[in-house]
Amino acid sequence: MESMDRFCWSCGSGISKGDQFCRKCGSDLGQGQPIEQGHETQPEASTLPEIDPPKAKSTHVAGFSVLRPPMSLEEILDEANTANTANTPPDLAMIALHIIGALGWLWAGLFFFRAVFISLPNAIRTGGEYWATMNVLSALLIGGAGVAAGIFCRRKLRRRKHG
Repeated sequence: MESMDRFCWSCGSGISKGDQFCRKCGSDLGQGQPIEQGHETQPEASTLPEIDPPKAKSTHVAGFSVLRPPMSLEEILDEANTANTANTPPDLAMIALHIIGALGWLWAGLFFFRAVFISLPNAIRTGGEYWATMNVLSALLIGGAGVAAGIFCRRKLRRRKHG
């Protein structure tokens, strides 16, 4: 360890040659004049009250995460136990709602594609013939049923998740 050949100009504690800041009070050693050896100075009493570190959890404000102080071992274990209970596998009804909802949106997309790119040009080519027009209308109605199934399943899943 290096010898203490200088003293802090602020608190009087010994400092090493290469130090830029006092290890005791944190003062910038380049700002003040070092106290010569043999000069005894009493450190100043701190005027700031001691502050305990905050116990707040991290919060999200407008897309930014506010850092929290380090957690104790008990807090880490509690958080891990809470996370494990929250990750229970979904029941059969949840899986079925996800599958039916996804198929509903797929169904809607396929029939809307059929209405716009297959049935509608056919109806235009035939001059608005009755059955050609009904093919467009039926494809739109069946696609709408797929949208309804997707929306229904999404609402049910939200209710099951939050309720």
